[in-house]
Amino acid sequence: MPLMQFTLFTLFSKEHRGFAMGLAGLVIQFAPAIGPTVTGLIIDQASWRVPFIIIVGIALVAFIFGLISISSYNEVKYTKLDKRSVMYSTIGFGLMLYAFSSAGDLGFTSPVVIGAMIISSIIIYLFIRRQFNISNALLNLSVFKNRTFALCTISSMIIMMSMVGPALLIPLYVQNSLALSALLFGLVIMPGAIINGIMSVFTGKFYDKYGPRPLIYTGFTILTITTIMLCFLHTDTSYTYLIVVYAIRMFSVSLLMMPINTTGINSLKNEEISHGTAIMNFGRVMAGSLGTALMVTLMSFGAKIFSSTSPSHLTATEIKQQSIAIGVDISFAFVAVLVMAAYVIALFIREPKEIESNRRKF
Repeated sequence: MPLMQFTLFTLFSKEHRGFAMGLAGLVIQFAPAIGPTVTGLIIDQASWRVPFIIIVGIALVAFIFGLISISSYNEVKYTKLDKRSVMYSTIGFGLMLYAFSSAGDLGFTSPVVIGAMIISSIIIYLFIRRQFNISNALLNLSVFKNRTFALCTISSMIIMMSMVGPALLIPLYVQNSLALSALLFGLVIMPGAIINGIMSVFTGKFYDKYGPRPLIYTGFTILTITTIMLCFLHTDTSYTYLIVVYAIRMFSVSLLMMPINTTGINSLKNEEISHGTAIMNFGRVMAGSLGTALMVTLMSFGAKIFSSTSPSHLTATEIKQQSIAIGVDISFAFVAVLVMAAYVIALFIREPKEIESNRRKF
């Protein structure tokens, strides 16, 4: 992903990067649109191992095709890999992910969880400090001195958390609370992912003409409303309601992700683009992983509370269904708070004046 984005930003001028990124988004978003549905169908009809076998085949084809057809458009620079930075980042972020993942079972007050959080925070601090003190930094964090890039990166990370976490919560809710099949929970996600992919192209063209502000205002408003709507799911929630709300929610994401990412990279100098794309992608991956772990933890926490205080007249199946629904509602409430925080942050995003002056007024 960072390599693809860096290549696109190198090949296209700032005035046309929105459309290029939108076209790339069209390709990227169709994978999560088709994947869950096809996987659900395969699991229902065959074994859970079959999807992994198919992925290996697809990866080999993509690797061979890329090796043959893709050429390098950039100057080759030789640098030495800082092994200590790799070690710090792997252990630090890995421990933090473990802490959030374990909190659902052990609780946030567990000595194991608290210890993992403290140690991971110390190691991440050492990693960050080292990046500023060596010439061959694994991640050139000096780009965060650029205010626009910093705001765009933070907003992008929160959007990723609000997108990846719910993509896991919704299938869990559909399968456990609504008691539907694996194929049906894949169909819940598919319309939204298709809309997200198709809209990426139109969003890119709109961005090139009018800039990010109209998209940010509209996108965050819709995202906030639809996230709040998902905070009140029950065991009898309509399947159609879930599909429609999730699809509208993904429509709002399509208005946000590409414009914010492109605005952040456009604010950097050409020699900083490779570092900017790497940092932004790294941040989104970590945000997605930590967000997913935290939301699953909150869901488990809410489910445990309901299970321990549930009315005695409920059956074991009803307790399980309602506890998952309540846990999912708590997780979406957390996501809603994150989205509103990102909205406030995004209001301060400004394009460089030389780019903004070329935009049409909306």
